[in-house]
Amino acid sequence: MTPKHYEGLDIPFLQDYFALASLNGHHIDLAHFYSGTFTATIQHLKQLGTKVTYTVPAHCREDTIKEVGEAYPYMHIKDEELWQVFSQGMREADLVIVPSSHSAGVLHGEGVESVEIIPHGTTIPKSTVELPAVFDVGYLGQVGPDKGLKYLIDAWSSLDYEDSTLIMAGPGTDALGHTIHRTTNGGRFHLRGFVESPSELYNDCSVYIQPSVTEGFGIEVLEAMAHGRPVIVTEGVGAKDLVKDGKNGFIVPIRDPKTIAFRIDLLKNNPQLLKAMGKAARDTSESYSWDRIRAKYRNVFSSV
Repeated sequence: MTPKHYEGLDIPFLQDYFALASLNGHHIDLAHFYSGTFTATIQHLKQLGTKVTYTVPAHCREDTIKEVGEAYPYMHIKDEELWQVFSQGMREADLVIVPSSHSAGVLHGEGVESVEIIPHGTTIPKSTVELPAVFDVGYLGQVGPDKGLKYLIDAWSSLDYEDSTLIMAGPGTDALGHTIHRTTNGGRFHLRGFVESPSELYNDCSVYIQPSVTEGFGIEVLEAMAHGRPVIVTEGVGAKDLVKDGKNGFIVPIRDPKTIAFRIDLLKNNPQLLKAMGKAARDTSESYSWDRIRAKYRNVFSSV
């Protein structure tokens, strides 16, 4: 849709311009947009009687900006007037699909009235690998301020286990060594960086942790559960919708290394609880196969 010589430009309103230009008088019954800004295009389509749906894995922009601080680079999100233009298309859509109650709450707060929750799905492994003999903790994902990694690192450092490792994988995690060395006084860390097979990370850990301050869903949580691993997630993680606190994982407050450490230590010292919660996590994940999630999308689009 975007002309090649414009690709790579970080000007979010350009995609709206080019989407509108590409319509070229075509009649469309149903238009679906994924995130981003398409306000002018949606307003044009609505005038023509087109039904419009949106998928937005929304997270709390105030919390993200707070984590980054003054260096936050995205003016279309930081500046209130630009944000209103950026997000107006979501308010004018017939339906906005979000992956979690966290996202739904964020959009309701922004004045979006018609919201439907459809969680992410996952491919369920045919079988799970037994919990490893050594208790290790895993994280998989991006490196960014709102991912809450500094709180996880602080929690792990405070435990200072001599026989357990925090395995951190995903693009950029291999560059965290300097930060860890500068800000911690203990704890064993294994920084894997990009991993070809996420299953390797899930199988190598006993517990999976998603410490994000705000996140629309966090599909790694569901993937870890499908691999039979209990999870620890913050209240800012959308995938907390899947977690029954104390049954298949734990939900902890955001920005709270002390509680993260407490829950890790509880699971490390209670192998039977760890095993039971892992089985419960696997059982939960079976309700989120891609076949079931696709059926939810078909039903929603048909209703629109």
